[in-house]
Amino acid sequence: CKNNMAELVAKNLESLVDELHDYEGVGLFTKQEIRAIASKRRTLEYGISKRIVRKEDYLKYIQYEINLECLVHKRRKLMGLRVDPKRKSNFATVRHVHQLFQLATKKFKADVSLWIQHAQYCQKQGGHRKLSLVYGTALQYHPHNTSLWIAAAKAEFEANKSVSAARNVMLKGLRLNPESERLWWEYFRFELLYVDKIRKRRKVLDSDEDLEEDISDAILQYEAASIVLRNALKTIADNPAFCAKFLTIAQLFEETESLQENIYSALETAFPESEEAMDVLSRKPFSSLMYQAAQGKTVPSDSDYLTAEDDCLVWYKEAIQRVCTVSMWDFCLVFCFERLVQNSTKGDELAVSQRVQRTFRLLEEASSQEKLSEKFELNRIDLSLQVGSPDRAREFSLKATKIHRDSVEVWNKCLSVHCQCFPGETKAIFQIFESAVKTVSQEASLCLWLLWVEYCQVHACEATEGVFSRSCETPSSVAETMKLAYIDWALTTGGLAKAREVYQSLLSVHPISWSLHEKCLYVENFQVPPDSQVLRSLYRKATEDYGKNYPDLWIDYLRFELAASEKPAEVVPVIQWRALKALDGDLVSNFVEKCACLGLQPPKRTS
Repeated sequence: CKNNMAELVAKNLESLVDELHDYEGVGLFTKQEIRAIASKRRTLEYGISKRIVRKEDYLKYIQYEINLECLVHKRRKLMGLRVDPKRKSNFATVRHVHQLFQLATKKFKADVSLWIQHAQYCQKQGGHRKLSLVYGTALQYHPHNTSLWIAAAKAEFEANKSVSAARNVMLKGLRLNPESERLWWEYFRFELLYVDKIRKRRKVLDSDEDLEEDISDAILQYEAASIVLRNALKTIADNPAFCAKFLTIAQLFEETESLQENIYSALETAFPESEEAMDVLSRKPFSSLMYQAAQGKTVPSDSDYLTAEDDCLVWYKEAIQRVCTVSMWDFCLVFCFERLVQNSTKGDELAVSQRVQRTFRLLEEASSQEKLSEKFELNRIDLSLQVGSPDRAREFSLKATKIHRDSVEVWNKCLSVHCQCFPGETKAIFQIFESAVKTVSQEASLCLWLLWVEYCQVHACEATEGVFSRSCETPSSVAETMKLAYIDWALTTGGLAKAREVYQSLLSVHPISWSLHEKCLYVENFQVPPDSQVLRSLYRKATEDYGKNYPDLWIDYLRFELAASEKPAEVVPVIQWRALKALDGDLVSNFVEKCACLGLQPPKRTS
């Protein structure tokens, strides 16, 4: 087997000898460099000739050959050598790279990235025929890979300059993948792009003459794109988002008004009760204005924008009358807030004010119909604050807590408004906090407790500790964080004595989290000087609770005793023995290795 591999490697290298002779003959490389190239190729050949070969072995060899080709090109340019078509060395490396890619893709047919890399190399080298061949072979193995079909069509259109070949690739892809939304969109985009290029070319030439093709007026009016659209909507008939995407694509090209009208008609006819379709249709007046502006056909004023927006809202209200749902109202309000955000820094103050008033009016209307979603309840509060109306923000936030009682975000927003805008109303704020923590899920109440203690520290210091104590009685996921915050607060306000009082109280109540032990040890270790008795007690408690899973805890304990104990020779072996008995089997070896790093020998077993 080894002899066969050696023979194969020798045969492959022999085919590259003439190329190396040419390199040496024209002076591109010295003899020593030629030997180095041959040696490196031999090593790489053995890498791809072994029984179990990896993709990386091929890629390493390919990258070496590409780098070699770049070096040859640079040296030829520096030496002023012309490319002689008769010399084998001029194209040998490129052919070799193609051969290596062919071997790799044959071995790893399922790896799409290899096919893509080969195609990219072909395109970089200008091998258009080879490019088509690579994509054609790849698609035989991956007929349902949408991205590959699109890449192949793009290569035919842009690199090979063949419209018919690109169209054939798209059609074949759709025959095999008729349900692929992306393929339909890209085929539609391709037909639009093709016509757009012809239009721009005619504008440059300022004539219908000198064109390579005889293009009919129907094609120039996007007839091919219209056919693609009809076929797509017949094939995928129950998806308004799929249909709406065609509109977005059409709006990227010039003179597509009639095509856009066809899409609007299709949406209105096929999806009369669809909220998503009605959203697209309702935006039509504004989208049309923006399209005209993008094409340079008009320069809209603030008045034009407001008129178009009002026309859109007329459509939205008609849609809401037909389908009065929270989702339909959301679509309408999303449009309003988009216009509010996009024009808040533009236009005159009157236009901005009109948009704000209109948005508040619609929010109130949705709320009166009980169709205002939680998202827009929060947006209404934020908008009230932005326009400098904290009283309205408070009113809306309190109302929202009654409608969305289980929402932590709503309660948090309500409390934030009160704490920021009305911090002096302590009694009312405490009542809201009480209602909030009783109403929402305890597992999700962490942000409320943190906000409560933050408020207390500034405006009700005497109540802070009571709030901390109550928060520590919540479920472990919330209490764990609050206990750590409690210790930090005690250390900051009352010093070490207060912090010890707090953490000793917390350590007396189970369950005790690992993070709590870490916090207590952290506080004591950073005292100057540290209290050895307190630390020893904490380490004992921590190892009793978590000694089974944390070898580093035992190591820290040993370090402490080595530094602080009066009789380390007696104490340390006892701790080591306790650790070996407590730790899980997989962690024992890790502990022993770390003990060795401390210069500690394994303890002798005592009876």
